[in-house]
Amino acid sequence: MSITLFQEIKSAFISRQDKPCFLNDKGDTVSRAEFLKNIQNIQKNLLTEFSNTSLHKKRVVVNISSIQNYLAITYALNALGLSIVPIFSQDTKYIESIYTKVDAIAYIADENTLILSDRYITISIDSLLRTSLNSLPILERYNHEAMVIYTSGTTGVPKGVILGNSGISHVTSFMNKYMNVDSSISEMVMAPLDHAFGFGRCHSVLKSGGSLFLSGPRPNARLMIDALAEKKINAVSIMPAQLTQIMKVVKVPLSNVSSNLKWLQTGAMKFKPEDKNRLCEIFPDTTICMHFGMSESMRTTFINLNDEPTKRHTEGCASEGTKVVIMDEKRTILPPNTEGRLAIKGKSLALGYIDQEFWEDSLYDGWFISNDLALLDKDGYVHYRGRADDIINLNGLLIHPDEVEIKLKPILGEYNFTVAGISDPRGVRDRVIALFIEGIEDKIINTKYLLKKLTDIDRHLVPTYIFWMDQFPRTKTGKVMRSKLYEVAMP
Repeated sequence: MSITLFQEIKSAFISRQDKPCFLNDKGDTVSRAEFLKNIQNIQKNLLTEFSNTSLHKKRVVVNISSIQNYLAITYALNALGLSIVPIFSQDTKYIESIYTKVDAIAYIADENTLILSDRYITISIDSLLRTSLNSLPILERYNHEAMVIYTSGTTGVPKGVILGNSGISHVTSFMNKYMNVDSSISEMVMAPLDHAFGFGRCHSVLKSGGSLFLSGPRPNARLMIDALAEKKINAVSIMPAQLTQIMKVVKVPLSNVSSNLKWLQTGAMKFKPEDKNRLCEIFPDTTICMHFGMSESMRTTFINLNDEPTKRHTEGCASEGTKVVIMDEKRTILPPNTEGRLAIKGKSLALGYIDQEFWEDSLYDGWFISNDLALLDKDGYVHYRGRADDIINLNGLLIHPDEVEIKLKPILGEYNFTVAGISDPRGVRDRVIALFIEGIEDKIINTKYLLKKLTDIDRHLVPTYIFWMDQFPRTKTGKVMRSKLYEVAMP
């Protein structure tokens, strides 16, 4: 029998109702009983706003800053058979656009940031949390769809990905089993909740009977280290960009608190091998799990970096219930160690896109054909090669941005930089290599300088154009938005 995400945490909360499921750095806590009461108030107040029959299998756009309140509304909607569409933005046009695209019935936000509009029904979370006098019993109803997550849009227009109850339930159960998570876990989630990674970690912890550490809207290294030192947390989930930055700039050695960290999960972006090795040196006794995935396929692969040192350079192998293969452009499955498109099927796969026709175009014989280039080694481990739409075509010569970046790293090691292909303004070639560097322009670094530093065999990898930027445009998860870089290069 199918169960909802709400039923999973409700089942985990049956015993020890007084146990905290939320805590913060000030010592404040929220018990399981209090959290369930908040969910119940939201449900009953929603039933006052809408008729019971009008709620089932509908969508609600939610824009809430508090992690605790966001999770309460998520589970309240889930229990009533509603689907949540999280958006953390104050852009009125964007909100109205998403509201229309998903055919939502309401927009729920914080009272002090509630944007009134004639185009949609607005409700404040504060009003929903008030003690309800509604005596109607809550009807727990199942909806195959649980939420709609909008992709980061690193290479183009964000897509609305529909995630199901069963998919989220399967992936979170798998993570807990793989990582040997138990009810002692107290985790600081340093990932946005409008992405599958952030919410997935919260649900994994709550369904295990553990606690979440509320770190505020901008979690930082100091707060994480202090919480570890004081033993308020024993687990962290964090984006690779944040984690690598912490390892670079933090002044207090992380080794001082390494013994207090039992679980760490990171992923959703390519992680450099040297960073993985350093991470394992700092936390030798920690279960360090890295995943590779996308909104369309949560936690496609998984690997415990400390358990498999010889495979740290890979993205891991397929998660339980998931299959991965490599296909060429003709949709033929390729043999090991052959590069092609990563294709996925199984329990981790999303239900589709809001634009279902676009989703159908991405499927072949049940396989979701991603835009990720990769290869599988003989042991079934995924080696990520980059995005297919990032490949630079120099009049028939195909070049991966990674190829260029590897060669430029020893030359530009002190800078954050990235490489992309842009249309040749001169029309000589289809595409040319553009180098984007973050920081104050250094006049010494130009194409002639780079040409002198590279060997003759690598001359074709020298960028044609160099663009200096104060700061790269990034998503909330730290990924560089290449689509924005193209706008800088070709205004």
